[in-house]
Amino acid sequence: MNMFDEARSLFCMAKMRKMTQRQIAESLGLTQSYISNKLRLLRLDEKTQKRISDAGLSERHARALLRLTDEGERLELLERICNEGLSVKRTEALVDLLYSKKAPERIGRAERIKASDEFIESVTKSLEVLSSLGVHTQKTLTYDKEKIYLTVVLSDS
Repeated sequence: MNMFDEARSLFCMAKMRKMTQRQIAESLGLTQSYISNKLRLLRLDEKTQKRISDAGLSERHARALLRLTDEGERLELLERICNEGLSVKRTEALVDLLYSKKAPERIGRAERIKASDEFIESVTKSLEVLSSLGVHTQKTLTYDKEKIYLTVVLSDS
């Protein structure tokens, strides 16, 4: 039985016996998160499920693909996984990359400001290290409405 067959069996068990994921997990001696992760696999369409099974890909490959909401991107990445024999780690990295391209659409203003502050702090710490090594450093921050300008000058003397 492959991962999708198992997921369908769990789904049928839930529907026929009117059981919650927790009840199913307890009855089978599994965790609720295990059941939840299996059932999530059914969000992939039948064609995608078949391609994953035929290619012998792992459940982690399938779950990585679930993170992509655009069906075209999902299918394109699936073909790349199959053609190039991508590892789970590489697949997850590519999903992260595809996801990050859409970050401004999903991330709120407060999160962007926090990330900007963390970046400026990391630059400041890096400049302190360079300064301790004898490199003259100068950092200037300028704020203009919605923009932050960070200027860094490095010199030997």
